Amino acid sequence: AIAFLTLVLLIFVICKYFRISDALFRIVFCSGVILKIVERIIQHYNCHKIFLKIQGACDLVEKSKSTENIQALQKMIEKRREIPVLEVNGIHKKLAAKLSQRYKRIS
Repeated sequence: AIAFLTLVLLIFVICKYFRISDALFRIVFCSGVILKIVERIIQHYNCHKIFLKIQGACDLVEKSKSTENIQALQKMIEKRREIPVLEVNGIHKKLAAKLSQRYKRIS
């Protein structure tokens, strides 16, 4: 709430006391959208990085089905689930059957 009020006050002061061009004014008001886009890009990057680790761990679990390896894989999966990223539905449909078969082989 304090950050929001500070932002509103700052925008009011800028609009009231300074001459600001329309382009700069639009950039200021679009900054929230720009920050959200950057945040999502970072989340997708982190998600992809963890996904690659999970793939490597799956390969390791296929070779050595020890409890420690399975627990490490599960922790990576849980870490991946914590990232608020929505996957592209088409990619999920394409990979779901293959991943389900891998899961059946592991268990």
